[in-house]
Amino acid sequence: MLAKNPGFTLVAVGSLAIGIGATSASFSIADVLLLRPLPVWEPGKLVSLTPAKQAAFGSDSSLSYPDYRDFRDQNRSFDGLIAEGFNRFGFSPDAATLPKMAFGAFVSGNFFRIAGIQPSLGRAFLDSEDQGGGRDAVVILGHDFWL
Repeated sequence: MLAKNPGFTLVAVGSLAIGIGATSASFSIADVLLLRPLPVWEPGKLVSLTPAKQAAFGSDSSLSYPDYRDFRDQNRSFDGLIAEGFNRFGFSPDAATLPKMAFGAFVSGNFFRIAGIQPSLGRAFLDSEDQGGGRDAVVILGHDFWL
């Protein structure tokens, strides 16, 4: 019957392909975002802290670095506190080249130690590199960015 109606067959097979593809894609996204544990040491003990005072839609949920250092130094409840923020960065091989944009994270110097992560090549941040403004910027490149 499918051979006798090629138009119907094409629509049926196309509908099935789109449905299976969409289901597979949505499960893959849910698997990565919701089902897999974070690649850190003891992810079940990970807690996110944000300030209680926020603007509409959470647009002003930032905390200053001096405030973070105060929380970190006076902390008695957690094994450690880290600071992180996601942002766009511009980079270029020299000053004459138009910068390219990439996404990355600002993190505190103790990020790798507290998360239980070691870079696969090179080193993590030194304590002396976590002094705030006025120092040379230090960057750790992810594998995908480095290639």
